[in-house]
Amino acid sequence: MKNKLLICAITAQMAAFSPGLASACSVAHVLYTLDGAPYIKARFEPLGSHGHTLGEEAFVIESDKSGKKISYLFDMGSGPGVHLISTEDVTQPNWTPPDPDSRKHRPLFDTEYLEATASDHFNAPREPHATDDAAAKILVNDLSEALKLGGLTDQYVLQGFFRISSCSTL
Repeated sequence: MKNKLLICAITAQMAAFSPGLASACSVAHVLYTLDGAPYIKARFEPLGSHGHTLGEEAFVIESDKSGKKISYLFDMGSGPGVHLISTEDVTQPNWTPPDPDSRKHRPLFDTEYLEATASDHFNAPREPHATDDAAAKILVNDLSEALKLGGLTDQYVLQGFFRISSCSTL
């Protein structure tokens, strides 16, 4: 019952905002903006030769103000949803994947990742791949603390809802 109430509260909160763009954009080309903090962007970064059991893409959140970024890897695990595992900056040439069962090379806490349609319906949990259609909206749970600890903002962020802001093939 508690989980149903949480999902209802999240859905109601998502419905309070304007709908995101309809997505005909692939994961590889999408850029998201955080509601209430347009200087915070999110995108997917291919892991290339580092692709491993934690997926083909990383979820990278960066600040236009501070220039800092935080990176997460996707983990479907054995639970019902998609988890984001904190990792060091995946865009650095010397980056190596962390051991999913170790805290080493995991600078922030792990969190959860939910995707929704432009009409505020939650999508089935999935690990995003470059050629998949991008979700119109993304919710990252407990984002405010991660943004502060990662140096992306010094302000409290009410929620972690991202919406598509652009789609580029560049």
